[in-house]
Formats: sequence, C-alpha cells, structure tokens
Amino acid sequence: MMKLPTYTEPNPSIEWLRDEQARLRSQADKMIAETRIMDVLAKHGQVSAIEGSYLYELMMYPDLDIGLIAEVVTKQDFANLLSDLAAHPAVRGLSANDTISFNLSKRPMPKGYWIGIDIPFENDRWGIDCWLQQTDWGTDQKDGDYANRLKNL
Repeated sequence: MMKLPTYTEPNPSIEWLRDEQARLRSQADKMIAETRIMDVLAKHGQVSAIEGSYLYELMMYPDLDIGLIAEVVTKQDFANLLSDLAAHPAVRGLSANDTISFNLSKRPMPKGYWIGIDIPFENDRWGIDCWLQQTDWGTDQKDGDYANRLKNL
C-alpha cells in the first residue's frame, strides 16, 4: 500500500508547491519510462492517458490514475493482469477489488476491476490506481463541472 509522504514545511509557499508538482511529474515520467510498467498494462487493453492530479498538474503525492479498457473483460482477464503485474520486477505490491461482483462501497464506484500498484522508485514510493473496464461499462468518469474546473486551474 502506498505510503503518503510527510512534508516538513507546515505552510508551503506557492513556489514550493509548484516545484514539488514539477518534480513529481518529472519523476512520474522517468519511472514510467524506466520500469516500462505501461507495457505490461497495454498487453491487456488500451491504456488511457494519465488522469487525475498528473493531468491537472496538481501533483502532491507520487500517485497516478489510469484507465485500461478492453472490448471484453472477464474475471480471468483480471487474474491474468494481476499475475503479469506481480511478476514485474519493479512492482513491490498489489491491491485489487472487483466492483462488478462485489460493489459493497457506500460511495459510488465505477464498474470494473481496480488495481493498486506499488512501485518504489528512487526516493518515492509510487502508487498507480488502475481501473480495468469493458468498453460498455460506462468508463467515462471525466464529465462534469468538477473536471472542467480542475482543467482550468
């Protein structure tokens, strides 16, 4: 499980926040290039562009959000993806949830399979949140006023 970093600056300046955002984004790109983790995901479907704080240039934690879309997704496809990720030398740990058969959350969750990937890289411990979904499961989570406001920050 990804551990959130501890900041020593109780009241960070805008400049510090911008510098940290730039550092994290640069490290994310480097981690992705060096580990080639997206290649493992791409064997199982179409990998989306990186979303969330990376997309909005608001990174404060070493955390990435991506989608993985396939025409058809079965529980066995999910297991095969988990197996390939577990075999990857950069992956320290995995977490996974099936929200198709077991949508027990009190908050709305997308329909699909969630995988949390833990990758230590240089001085950060990266968490990658990945949703494996089928094309007809309503995968577009980017609509709405909230996403538009974040894009325009």
